Order: sequence, then C-alpha cells, then structure tokens
Amino acid sequence: MVMRKDPFMHIGGLVGISLHCLLGCGGYSALWLQPPPPDTVPSSAAFPEAKPPDNDFDGSPDNVDGRTGATLPPLFWNSWLSDGSDTDLTPVGSLAQDANYVITLDLAGIDYARIDPKVQSALPSNEVRAQIVEDAGTSRFEVLMLADPRYFERVGQSPWEGDLQAQMADIEHYSGDVVGSPFGGHADPAPSYRFGQLRLRFRTKTILSVPVRTQLDLSIWHRDRPIDTVEVPVCIRPKFVKDACKAAAWTAPPASTAWFDDAAPADASLQLVGRGDERIWSVFRRQGDSLKSATKWIVSGTGESALRQSIEHVLKTMERAPSDRLPSLGGTMLSALFPNNAVAARKVVEGALRSMIKDRPPGAARPTLLVKTPSSTLIPFGLAAVSVGADWELLGSRFAIEMPLAGSRDRDPKPATCDLSWISVLPPDLEVKQGGDETMVAVRERLAQYPNALLRRWDAPLESSCAFSKIEEFGDWMAQGESGATRAGLMLVSHHASGAGKDQLYFSTNQSDAVPPEMLRRRFADGSLAILNACGTGGASALGFLATLNGLGFQSIVATATEVEAPLAGDFTFCLAQQISENPVPIGAVFDATIQCLSDLNDHVHGARALTYTLLGDRDATICAQPKDKPCTSYH
Repeated sequence: MVMRKDPFMHIGGLVGISLHCLLGCGGYSALWLQPPPPDTVPSSAAFPEAKPPDNDFDGSPDNVDGRTGATLPPLFWNSWLSDGSDTDLTPVGSLAQDANYVITLDLAGIDYARIDPKVQSALPSNEVRAQIVEDAGTSRFEVLMLADPRYFERVGQSPWEGDLQAQMADIEHYSGDVVGSPFGGHADPAPSYRFGQLRLRFRTKTILSVPVRTQLDLSIWHRDRPIDTVEVPVCIRPKFVKDACKAAAWTAPPASTAWFDDAAPADASLQLVGRGDERIWSVFRRQGDSLKSATKWIVSGTGESALRQSIEHVLKTMERAPSDRLPSLGGTMLSALFPNNAVAARKVVEGALRSMIKDRPPGAARPTLLVKTPSSTLIPFGLAAVSVGADWELLGSRFAIEMPLAGSRDRDPKPATCDLSWISVLPPDLEVKQGGDETMVAVRERLAQYPNALLRRWDAPLESSCAFSKIEEFGDWMAQGESGATRAGLMLVSHHASGAGKDQLYFSTNQSDAVPPEMLRRRFADGSLAILNACGTGGASALGFLATLNGLGFQSIVATATEVEAPLAGDFTFCLAQQISENPVPIGAVFDATIQCLSDLNDHVHGARALTYTLLGDRDATICAQPKDKPCTSYH
C-alpha cells in the first residue's frame, strides 16, 4: 500500500547514528579541486578535424512518424561557424578576434561533416526523435546559446536564443539525395534534406597574442523541458595570424538517451551543459518562463572532473556526519553548483525553490524538479538543501526529483495486471564462523526481523524463482548475453567497490566473487527496474553499473549516493517490499513511500539518511509482484 502522508514530518528531530557500514563502499580519490588548466594553447597548435559519428538510426517505434507511419530518416544536428553574412554560410575553421560571426544549428537528414569537416555533426537525443514522432508534423525547439563572456559578446541587440521549427510534414517523401549546397544563405531555397535551421550572431573579443581554445554550447528545449545539447568547439586566433589554429579537437558526444514524458511537465528544470575539461554551464527555468529569462551561470570553469570532486567531497563529509547535520550539509551540496561569482544566480534559484516549497498547498502533490547533468556526472539532488526560514529543507523531501535515463515509448505505461518478474541477488545465509562476510551477515540478520512475504520470495531457492545467493552465479547468468521480452525487476543487496580502477559488486570480504559491469550482457524488455542496494552505486562518479543496466533495458534504477550502513540496507529492502503488491503502481509513488517508511522506521533512527537512496529514470514505470515467480530458465 502506498503511503500518502506528507514525507519527512519528523525531519527536525533526527538523531545521529554510527552503525556498521557495508564494506568496500568507499573508493573516493583526492577530492580537492585542482588548479584550472590554461585556456590558451601554443600558437603552433593544430587540432585534428572532427570525425562525424556513425549513424545507428533505425526503424524502431520511436523512429516512426506518428501521423504517417513512415520511418524517420537518419537525423543529424549539424552546427558550424561562418562569417557574419546572410548569403554565405560557408563554414570557417577558426575565428579572428574583434569580428562578427554566425553560428548555425541545422536539423537535417544528412551528415554535413561528410561534405565539409569544419561542420560538427551529432545525433539528436532520443527525446528529440520521440518529440518529432509525438508532434507528427512540426516540432518547435527552443535554443539558447551559452558563450564564455571572456571571449564573446553580442552583436548589438542580437538575441542568443531562438526557435528552430522542424518541419517534418513531408518526411515520407524524403529521398536522402544531396541537391544544392547546405551552406547557402537567405537567397537559396531550403534543400529537401533540411528540416529546420536556426542562426545566432555573436562577436569575438580582443584576446592575447596566442590562440584561445574554447567552445559555444547550445541548450535545446521543448515545452519547458531541456531535451538536448550541442557543443561547438572554437579556436580564436590573434590578429594578423591566419593559420594559427584549426577547429578545436572534437569527438562526438555520446547520444543523449534521456527519458521523455510529455504528459508530465516539470515544475522547474535544471540543466547542466558541457563535458570534459570545458566549462560547465547551468540553466535553471521554471515552467512557463521564457527561455530568455532563464537563469544561467558557469558552474565549473575547469570541467566535469572538478565538479565531481566537489560533489564527492560533500558526500564524503555526509557519510561521517550524524543524521541531524545532513540538511545543513545539503546546503553545502547545493553551493557546489554556485562559484563565488554566481551569487546573483544562486539567489534566483534558491528563491524559486524556496517559494515552490512554501507555496505548496497542504495535501498537494510535491512539485517536480527535473535535473539533467552531463553524461559522466551524477549529482544526487535529493541530498541538496535550501534554507526555508531558520531551517534547511532537503530537496528530496520536498520535491519529486526526476533524473532521466534512457527510455522507450514502446510499452504499456499502465498495465492492468502485473507484468514484472523479479530477479533477486541477496547474500547467503551464513554465519561469520562459517565464512560469511560480517556485514552481509548483519544485513541478513536485519532482514530476518521482518516477516514479509515478498522478502521471503526474494530469498527463495534458485529452483523455484530467479534468486541468487552467490553473486558470481548471477554474474555468469547475466554474462550469457541473451535477449528476452520479459520486463524484469532486479533486487540486489551487496557490497560495491568503486574508484582506484575498480567498479564491482561482491559478497565476500576478499572480493573473490566480484562482478564488474562489463560482465553484464543479458537484455530485458524496456521498462525493467533495478534496485542497487549497495554503497555508492549512484555517487557522482559511479556510472558503470547504471550505464550498463540502463543499456540492457533497465529504465528505472534506485541507487545510493553514499556509503550504506548494514541496518539501513536491510531496512530499505523491507520498506520497499512493504509497498509492493500485485497491483501495478508507479515506481515514483512507491519510492517516495519507501523513503518515508525508512525515515520513520524504528523511531526515526535513519531520518534524513534515507535520502541517500536516489531514483533515476522513469518515475511512471510500474512496480508490482506477480502471484508466482519465474525461475531463471524462463528468461529468454
């Protein structure tokens, strides 16, 4: 039964705990920020030309036009820089200082980088493709340009945001033939392979006597939701030097595969834009606000690694702190997104979050906060906090936080009966003197306290259900690489080691039974769910198992941001099992009720530490338990 009372009614009375932790769950490296790398490169530097991505677009349901039933053609974001002319958009390889330029974003059925290597070409996100199918004709994408103010400025009043209208009405007549130049200006008719285009103007500033390597970022939105990003590398050359640099080194980013759910718009969205060692921007926007009025600031001037390090430093501090300090430390977590020069942006964002908390009517659903981060960085926003009056409010207790993973629309979102089959991986029932790991024994003892039917089924013999008490056997089974039509629920309780070149799940103290993410190959139906109840499976850098399982069909994943005490792991497993019945219920509601249960359990012994658990992906995927489990041999 899903609990409906307001979560965290007792958060003000939390007490500290110091209990035995799941072993091998650390792995954080040095966490202090490193000095920023220089923004300049030697004048003799020559950067390799871009290599366009391979196109893996196919005729799956997400690529079929909803109006005509036609399969969508290959789609590419093509972006390039050109001189500030409306009639000649020929790509340029480098920019002069103190000059006007145009950046062009083009959605097309061909890869322009194969015509001119100075074009950057990338595959649109799954969200963009799903939206084109959903709109069935014309899709309106809002685009915001993010430019380093040290090197770029506006041309007069020219906007740095605009609409790209993707006209897909005649897509069934698309031939793929390249007729005419894609780089013509206003005088040229739009070629048949172009579905939409946007141009934005900017001006380079005066720089030093050596080339500057930087990039322009494009944040792409649809109906108040961030759905994609495009990065355009730039090299600005000094005056009177023509060949000082070519376009900056560039590799195609991994295609974004974030979940798209047009039926549930977020009340507010936070998008982090950028990757690697380049600057990381953030864009915050409340539902209904224009993109022009969105709050934007530079989160990190030295790239993703510095951002991850600062987040990991806060998480490590949280692991050592008593529970009643977590809300104030959550304020430190939020501070990691705002450097000293972003005071104004922080005031706006915190003010918006604070008003959304205070203005929520009693009994109303919690507002939704959509968070999208770079592909290799995960920020556990449930543990971030904002001050409300004299108190700190953890965002996970006041918002339904949506952190997208890959998704597909090719399934029934609300099945009438349960279609989920469970796979469980729980430690063996051994005493320490019998060779059992001390922490795993503690977890077993905690679970034994609860007479819950689903808990007993997760712990059933291998012959009657798909339950593993030896994690290496689970690894061998997952390594078989078979594909099946079964929507699965994976319940896993184990150790997790990350950092120092390790990323593995295990039961035994010596890690002789370790399972790395590369071992997992068996695929399940889209919409599968995974519960990774182990230390740090959802930390800022712990993306191995998340990315692997996500690619195998698991589109909703519960993970942990920090180390997990053995009693906390056992109690979470019980609270989750208590919320699950034969009736399909959205996992978002079940997860929120589970966190409430965990916070309240045993006189609030865990309190705010319950928010170390994070739900990633589709909050609307249903979770349930069929009357009878399937053996592992039925998964094919």
